[in-house]
Amino acid sequence: MKRKALTLITLLSIALNMGILALANSASSSAAGINNVQVTDAEAKCTYGTSPISEFKQYQPGTLIRFRDPTKVGLAANDSCYISLSWLSEIGPSFSYSAAFARANPMGDGLEIICQTASDPACSADKFNNGQFRSLAGFYKCESELDVNCISQITVIDREGRTQDASFERHFPDAPQIPASDNPQLSYPKGGSPTLWSFTTPVGKKMIYASGVVERSFLDNGATWGGAAATFHFGLQAVNLFPHPDGIKPTLKSRKYTTPDGIAGSIVEFTKDRESGLSGDCSQYLTMDTGYCLTLADFLDGYRYRVTLQMPSDLGFFLNGRLDAPIAYTEPLGKNRKLVIEGAPATLFAVNGLVPKKYLSSTAVDAIKNARNDFGRALSFAPSDLPPMENRYPDLLTAMLPYFGDQSTFETKAWTLKSTPTLGRFTNQCTNGGRGEMLGIISTNASAFDGDPPTLDPNTKILSYKVAAPHFAVDGKTENIGKYYMNMNANFVKCILGVDKVPAVAQIGITSTGQAERVSTVTVKTDKNWLRLNVDNFTFSSPKINIKFETPATTQPLINPPQPAPIKKVATKTISCVKGKTVKKITGVSPKCPIGFKKK
Repeated sequence: MKRKALTLITLLSIALNMGILALANSASSSAAGINNVQVTDAEAKCTYGTSPISEFKQYQPGTLIRFRDPTKVGLAANDSCYISLSWLSEIGPSFSYSAAFARANPMGDGLEIICQTASDPACSADKFNNGQFRSLAGFYKCESELDVNCISQITVIDREGRTQDASFERHFPDAPQIPASDNPQLSYPKGGSPTLWSFTTPVGKKMIYASGVVERSFLDNGATWGGAAATFHFGLQAVNLFPHPDGIKPTLKSRKYTTPDGIAGSIVEFTKDRESGLSGDCSQYLTMDTGYCLTLADFLDGYRYRVTLQMPSDLGFFLNGRLDAPIAYTEPLGKNRKLVIEGAPATLFAVNGLVPKKYLSSTAVDAIKNARNDFGRALSFAPSDLPPMENRYPDLLTAMLPYFGDQSTFETKAWTLKSTPTLGRFTNQCTNGGRGEMLGIISTNASAFDGDPPTLDPNTKILSYKVAAPHFAVDGKTENIGKYYMNMNANFVKCILGVDKVPAVAQIGITSTGQAERVSTVTVKTDKNWLRLNVDNFTFSSPKINIKFETPATTQPLINPPQPAPIKKVATKTISCVKGKTVKKITGVSPKCPIGFKKK
């Protein structure tokens, strides 16, 4: 997707019910109202549901609406009575920094302050009531086996299966690394800038951009920070590198803003410091550095990418992926470990565009409000630029698909990984509180899916997963075909199923919209103590995927064959009987002398 401004994924961790929910938002499109001067619906005289959806023709099959232009949906250019919806699943450049954050209201707006070190007095916990300290440690090029949160190697696999190790070119932008924590209460590693890699092909040199962060968040405990939680995201992008004299290094700033309802806040972000953008080859840039820019390119068809990350041993994640046919496993590396992830970029069905509010039924409005609380808040202003849906909220997408003709807005490719918001569906016994082991990766090409790991029914031991996407492709005729891949740590699977042997077979059930469940049996592949299971060739709009492992029946203890009852020994006695000179000995229970004999 083309960009006219620097896109930056910023992780916003919000404390909910004594847990940590990590939400990834683009700094260029943060909470509604940060970047736009907005008015309320009443001020703009917006109405809801005054026109039937049947009159909304712009998203009928065969129509491609990609850019957010009110005139494309039947509104005047100055009419602000619309909502903006977007399911894109993209990850942009992610840079390292540390900051303290205090929420000014329950919706997440607040004040962010950049911290020079973990012990910076300006960021002490006693200055942030209801706040948190966070460290975004970017994935840099590993320099030794002792480094963590870094990239050891990227391997490229071509269409014929030939492999080559990509060459590390540079960090881009070449920004200083943030140091590891100097505060024993804030334990986090160093972080660095995204990395640029190259590899050779028959048509010339190609480049891959690798970007991601591990965020550690610490909630305030009065005068100290504590309660660390972690989130993770990482992605690859095909890029082009161009020289440009106006290219400059992004600068970390704390930008002030005011929400439409008058709440003052600030947000930490990297900015290009040049609002006019760049010209020529760099006019649609991803990010820039001194004298250069990066632009997005197309992934090569048929190529796979294997990324080896060095991770600390105390972090455990369940990851959502946007990869085709992924393979994942972990290996020990001294006190740390390697996380190896291989896969091809997934083709995604993007949904993106504007819907005039006059077409929104009460059902659609309720679906927006039920998806997330701040969606309802954002809906009250015009224009309603809702926070990015990314790849979440399948129920909301299903409710809104009629406004898009139940078809994709466009297709895009992605190679991305993100940690789930919570592991609360599984017991701490199996997850170790979310720490210490990489638990699994779920990957799908669906536009939206459940953010958590699959739901486990404690009685049936069935894993269920909900996905959603338009039924039709951009042409409005071709059916979108769904793919679903599961890689799970074998120890984790055995624990949640309560078995001591890795399942070898699984039953896959898919319940599609308006259709009965169809079931197939597949063989479960096990490699390096990880299970791999693939499900494909299903259609959308909102199928539910059920997985049941066929585990061996519980082994019964061997039962000894019945033994004959022991023969009870009867007590006997022997007597002597005489007749004249003849003597006889008689043995029995109650022996008696024969007739004519007398007992001696």
